[in-house]
Amino acid sequence: MRFKANLRQLLMFLLLTVVFLFGAVSVHAESAGFSDALWTNGGYNATLGDMAGRRLYVYGLVDAQGEATEPLADNQIALASDRPVNRLEIAEMLYRLCGGGSTETVCPFTDVPEQYAEAVGWMYASGVTRGVGGDLYGTGDVTRVQFLTMLSRLFTWEDSGAAAQWGDLGYEDRMNILALENGLLPVGIGGDGFTLGDAYLMLLALAEQRFPEVLKPVRAELSRPRQIAVSASSFMDAQEQIDTAVQYAPYSILVSFTANTPAVDLRAFREKYNTGNPAHTGEYPFTAIVNTGASLASCDYTQKSVLTFELRFSSYAPAYLASLDTADWLRCYQDEAYSRSLADFWNRELLPLAAKGMSDYEKAVAAQDL
Repeated sequence: MRFKANLRQLLMFLLLTVVFLFGAVSVHAESAGFSDALWTNGGYNATLGDMAGRRLYVYGLVDAQGEATEPLADNQIALASDRPVNRLEIAEMLYRLCGGGSTETVCPFTDVPEQYAEAVGWMYASGVTRGVGGDLYGTGDVTRVQFLTMLSRLFTWEDSGAAAQWGDLGYEDRMNILALENGLLPVGIGGDGFTLGDAYLMLLALAEQRFPEVLKPVRAELSRPRQIAVSASSFMDAQEQIDTAVQYAPYSILVSFTANTPAVDLRAFREKYNTGNPAHTGEYPFTAIVNTGASLASCDYTQKSVLTFELRFSSYAPAYLASLDTADWLRCYQDEAYSRSLADFWNRELLPLAAKGMSDYEKAVAAQDL
């Protein structure tokens, strides 16, 4: 939420600034072969869980499936976001995120492969896991409640007096409430089952809140996704996921509603996003992100079936793409010299303006002066 608030504060004067920024920076970058062509690197389709996994991949907290020694193109990075997650994978990811700097530990379980022994040993020493009995850790799939139980033990969510506050709530409801209170049920978490994508979303939220120091790129930045697919069960659910997905600047978002979505919610969605509908409001929740001044419509709406819709984006605001280009993990512009100069300008000149408590008008004037 802090990111979105800061973004909205900056966008008004950034839209003006980028005009001057392009002129100022491109002079320097032309000598290095400046190009404003968007970086596609093969293009890839994704989900919100997959995008969270890709961020964790860039930070070195997860690995691609069957990763080779050579760097992978973006469309070759396979994170298996839609399959169930097993206990060994959870141990490895939690260890990389939360176990940094820990002393070497011994794994007491006999069913743990050597490559996971250090991670599971840390889990046991930290009280995160007790195994499944019989000197076994257990290598099957993990449920969301089991994963939340691990986090509850690691961060001592429940104290001795917590039980009195729950009343008749079941254990699963208690874990979900604790996860929600700790910001670990972000937008995009699936309602059924527990997939790697769900785990990626929760681990990224955990990293942003408790371990921001580990969010440093160790692999090359990724290109923008070609498409992000989301599954929603209501109009509000769809809006929240679209609002999250558009922050990755995809070329399109595919929205699939579940069969139990109320008819009133489907109608509300069509009225909100179908520009040809007489009830269309004329505004999107992402108006500040797309380039509303472009000659072509910034967002094209297509109904693919009764429950499936596609939003295609023809133009994003240059200021927004510029801000993404400085994020260190998602890359929008191909020219390295331009990207680095842009990042330097952003950090040196623009962020200090945002911290001075100016009005939007004062920020715009200051940006123009720069």
